[in-house]
Amino acid sequence: MVEGGTFMLQEAAVMPGGTSIAVKNLFFNVPARRNFLKSNPVESRHIQEEFIRIALANPHISFSMHHNEAQVFDLRTGNLRQRISAIFGNAYNERLVPVEEETTIVRIEGYIGKPEFAKRNRGEQYFYVNNRFIKDNYLHHAVSSAFDSLIPKEAYPSYWLKLSVNPADIDVNIHPTKTEIKFQHDKEIYAIIKAAVKRALGRFSVAPSLDFEQEPAFDLPLSKLSEMPVQPQIRINPNYNPFRQEQREEELKGNGSQPAGGDFGERHYQTSRSDVRAWLEVHKDTAVQQVITHADSRNHPVIDLLNVFEELDDFRFVLVSPGIVAAAHARGLVLFDLPAARERILYEKFLYAFSKHHLPSQQQLFPPQINLSPNDFLLVRELQEDLRKIGFDITEFGQHTIVVQGVPGGLDPGSEQATLQALLEQYRMNKDKLQLPVHENLARSLARSFLLRQQLNYSSRELRQVAIDLLHCDQPFYGVNGKVILKSLETEQLNQFMQSAG
Repeated sequence: MVEGGTFMLQEAAVMPGGTSIAVKNLFFNVPARRNFLKSNPVESRHIQEEFIRIALANPHISFSMHHNEAQVFDLRTGNLRQRISAIFGNAYNERLVPVEEETTIVRIEGYIGKPEFAKRNRGEQYFYVNNRFIKDNYLHHAVSSAFDSLIPKEAYPSYWLKLSVNPADIDVNIHPTKTEIKFQHDKEIYAIIKAAVKRALGRFSVAPSLDFEQEPAFDLPLSKLSEMPVQPQIRINPNYNPFRQEQREEELKGNGSQPAGGDFGERHYQTSRSDVRAWLEVHKDTAVQQVITHADSRNHPVIDLLNVFEELDDFRFVLVSPGIVAAAHARGLVLFDLPAARERILYEKFLYAFSKHHLPSQQQLFPPQINLSPNDFLLVRELQEDLRKIGFDITEFGQHTIVVQGVPGGLDPGSEQATLQALLEQYRMNKDKLQLPVHENLARSLARSFLLRQQLNYSSRELRQVAIDLLHCDQPFYGVNGKVILKSLETEQLNQFMQSAG
């Protein structure tokens, strides 16, 4: 027994096999240092992360962890793959790709995550050298570069890699925490890690192949193929005339959500000026971007746009591309960025819920059970009260499992797990990069996670409602990222653009 750094007692005792460590009243003789501690959930996550690092390094040893008399982990002996699945969830067993390489300089063994499961934060990245956890941005770059063209630039691959090197070729005393190491052959090890990861991706048919007959992606089930993004096709009906009375009446008789013609690429809405209609009929995506780029918002202050939107009932909306909405009116055209507009609306809605009142929760008829990784589970526990304010009714249900009793209104049934995981991932990314306050971070993260699951088809009525909701925002003209959402173009500007394009 040790108290305050002083050895107090050592005696024989009957104990089960293994090592048991108890730490109590850590700051009893230095109470000032307690002020530097963060909240209990945050400190619990730090302790849990250190526990995970040790448990991953020693899969041949069983570990258990308890917090407030509740069991957090009960890890049995096994191999590294089994230990990873036991810690991060059984679903990880199918996500892992083994990596093995042995040279005279270094021996590498472990696992990498498949590219489709890359994260937007650096939470699942573990390097070990001679069974000691280390942090090394140089070696991390070696793994990341092996994933080039396989994952988005803002995503991070998962990996659990163990390196064995000659102790004489490394220096472990360059950092007080021993988490940084200086390698004698760092460039060679970099090249070996990159080659080993690339070989693993190719060996298990994860990397793209030029042999299309053997490409695994073409063997996906239909349920998976339906989830893959499809580039929208924009088709123009050359015989369409918005001024024909019978076509106007037919359009007005539609139910708004599914007009004749199917997807948004075939929808046509009445315009108020022939030059605007002509421009819309011959537009290209690049032309739309050029108009937005060349339109100087300083020449159209907020007051002018507000005056334009007073005539909102007379607008004719059209989705000219998946992200750009054109609203034609008597004096010209208004363009707005649809995803940025929806993100602004959702962001202010959730932010208002924190400061004014709670949003109603849509109770689930069959509440889904969601199994989370240990870090995600602790983060949900830490944010549980804040999540309740914006509509998530979450209760704990066993080890690393939650039950979602209620969700914010508008969330599609069956998307609870994907939305919640996207929310947690976005929250961590904002916290690391932007250092946002908790409520602002949650509002941004939830708005973004809703946006990732947005619909692709919009009726004219729905587009008008987005415009109305946007104008009720405190900052309707700028997105959450600070970019301009709305652009107003007068008829004269459109004519000038048509002349320059012709």
